[in-house]
Amino acid sequence: MFARDTGFSGPELHRLFAEYTEELGEYTGWGSGSESRWQIFQRGLKLLPYGQQVRFLIGLCEYDGTIKHGRPAEDDIAKLRALLLGSSAPGSDAAAERLAGLTDWKSVQDSWRQALDKIHTDPEGAITATRTLLESTCKHICDGSIALGKKPCCRCITRFMGLIFSLVHLVQATTQIDQPI
Repeated sequence: MFARDTGFSGPELHRLFAEYTEELGEYTGWGSGSESRWQIFQRGLKLLPYGQQVRFLIGLCEYDGTIKHGRPAEDDIAKLRALLLGSSAPGSDAAAERLAGLTDWKSVQDSWRQALDKIHTDPEGAITATRTLLESTCKHICDGSIALGKKPCCRCITRFMGLIFSLVHLVQATTQIDQPI
């Protein structure tokens, strides 16, 4: 998709991978004995640890510069983005599909990615990052209500956040969230 019928040229691939690793080396040109674009792409990905592979591919999904052989189809990019967003933790597939469909999904996706990146190394940090994302989402919903001329009450917001947090098992269902937004 990024190095076959559509996608980047050999020099473009080397430039993109250079931001992540120097091990790919200099571009040697194409022709007899040289790597194809697809081979460069595969070798470059293999040089990156899993987390960097995901970030690299998401970066390609977001790339808005010139692509010598044309941008892959938007449907293909959306499918890849959904797979990447759902690949980090069990249960994240449904959230990834919804994130990929949002028009302003990038900031939400960045927050989600930060939470998922911490799952194995800092579980408490992952929970904190997820709580922050949910609180921001609740605040965004409330701000939207205010913009429409509807003022949500604090009790409703607290109940709303408590319900969401209990559904994702961040707090017990009986726990109240007392902090104002």
